[in-house]
Amino acid sequence: MKWESAAVAAKMEVDVQANVSSTETTEVGNVAPVGVAAPVSEAPGPQAGVASEVADGFIIHVRFRTDATIWMIDECPSHFTPQEWYNFLCKRIPDRYSPRMGGRGDFRVSRAQLEALKIRNPS
Repeated sequence: MKWESAAVAAKMEVDVQANVSSTETTEVGNVAPVGVAAPVSEAPGPQAGVASEVADGFIIHVRFRTDATIWMIDECPSHFTPQEWYNFLCKRIPDRYSPRMGGRGDFRVSRAQLEALKIRNPS
């Protein structure tokens, strides 16, 4: 009798499937079938410390540590620390900053604005 109930329980485990949908949402919001790997881009990402160029100018990427200090910021001139560069940009162009999820943010500036900002002294 004990053996019979163990066999029935084992059969039930095989017959019962987990309640999962047939699709998953990938990290960029696209839907991919379960068990099929999402396509991976072969192109290399942007270099660290270099702003991304877009049609109307540049995007200066900012990454924060968990204590809200600056971990990395693009286009940082040599006469600034990363935290000073971020503070300077926040004072000069606060309307160009966009916070992002995951401890990130970005400044969108034109090429002329970026060059003018990089030349300025922190004072």
